[in-house]
Amino acid sequence: MAPKQLIREPVRFPAATTRHRKLDERVWALLPALIPISTAAILRLPPRSRIRRALVLYWVRRSYEIVNRRDFELALAAQDPDVVISWTADPGGAIAPDLANKEFRGHDGFRRAWDAWLEAFEDLRVEPEEVSDLGDGRLLIGVRSVGRGTASGAPVDQHGFTLYTFRGGKVVRQEFFVDRDRAERAAGLT
Repeated sequence: MAPKQLIREPVRFPAATTRHRKLDERVWALLPALIPISTAAILRLPPRSRIRRALVLYWVRRSYEIVNRRDFELALAAQDPDVVISWTADPGGAIAPDLANKEFRGHDGFRRAWDAWLEAFEDLRVEPEEVSDLGDGRLLIGVRSVGRGTASGAPVDQHGFTLYTFRGGKVVRQEFFVDRDRAERAAGLT
């Protein structure tokens, strides 16, 4: 169940992603078991706690820096081996046909989903803009996806939402939405 007063936190995201792993990311790469341990500890803190809110924002920034750098091996360390990734259909056609209304399962599914997304956008960058901590092991993150269409070369600047579900400190589900209403309905907020 979502908290009674949902707090939407803005995310200050860097304009550029570094090409190399930062110190904490190098530690996570050496000791990947630390990722779910620390994530689970963060999610056990009270949802309105300043420490939890700061650490959730930190986790979000780092996670998106990692995938924007295409460091998928490190990203997979935060994913459950049976993670489920899905995109809802968009009547406006903003979601690539290879992704819409499909589920990708497991680490191979994670890789296939990213391959399909990167095939559609040659220089895709996903920027988190806001985080809503639902307090029950779920985060709803508003994102902006920017890049150029691979086939058309046309610039793309699209907003959407990802609903993350955690269990045991790992991501077990990622659901992508193109509009806030659908995302909030799926999160049980409306």
